[in-house]
Amino acid sequence: MPERGVRPIDTADLGAAAVLHARCFPHEPWSRPSFEQLLASPGVCGWLAPSSEQLDEASLAGFILLRIAADEAEVLTFCVAPEQRRAGLGSRLLTTALPRLRLFGAQRVLLEVAEDNAGALALYRRFGFEEVGQRPNYYSREGERVDALLLACDLP
Repeated sequence: MPERGVRPIDTADLGAAAVLHARCFPHEPWSRPSFEQLLASPGVCGWLAPSSEQLDEASLAGFILLRIAADEAEVLTFCVAPEQRRAGLGSRLLTTALPRLRLFGAQRVLLEVAEDNAGALALYRRFGFEEVGQRPNYYSREGERVDALLLACDLP
């Protein structure tokens, strides 16, 4: 059962997803066409949480987009609006998404996160993710390079 307020992402939601992605990742935003292409790809799924009953481009609180290939899933992107952070929304999205990945045959989930993103790292560790690698200078922000940590979690 999905967590309160969390539902599968749909093509009609992708404009709002692009707006939120640009807010969360201003140095590497994805466009609506990029999201459309991803969502149309085999094995891609996602869930979102609107911040109001009527979803528009300014009212998406968070979303997660994943790709499943064979027995592994990869978090493609995961956004929570800055004003919604530390209120449990990220946990609700993961609590909804992770068990469903198992239903699609995934046994393990992988993701990359900036090594200086303490909030995201704490969230992922609460869900059992562990560091399995590192990608030096993976992210670029205002001319500064930041390493990515590769995290993995086995699904129960």
